[in-house]
Amino acid sequence: MKRSVLIIDDDQFTVEAAREMLAPYYKLFFAIEAKTGLNIALRHQPDLILLDLKMPKLGGFEFIEAYRKAADDKMPFIVMSAHTGDEMKQRAEDLGVLYFIEKPLNPTFLPLAIEAIFEGLDLQKQQGIE
Repeated sequence: MKRSVLIIDDDQFTVEAAREMLAPYYKLFFAIEAKTGLNIALRHQPDLILLDLKMPKLGGFEFIEAYRKAADDKMPFIVMSAHTGDEMKQRAEDLGVLYFIEKPLNPTFLPLAIEAIFEGLDLQKQQGIE
């Protein structure tokens, strides 16, 4: 069974780029705003969430905080942003984000980052680490 990835971004170009990179390998869910994404995440429980940090109404950091309170403290997150200052990277790290990816998306790096996360999770399960 394919693993699932939820992609949340208000930029259609980024959503389409991510779809092209990931659709052959994963079951994908999409949202163009974070509140819809939160509903999809809670309903479908994807294996990983990839989201933009700068979105109207509810930003990426706020989404992570809301999701962790509502559901799964261990959900793996990858965040993406064109704004890559040290303060943003530190906040992402503080929230347990596994990768901070700079936009535009790199078609080689993104699939490798996701696969590395899934391989790490599989290894933890094999070793009985939660």
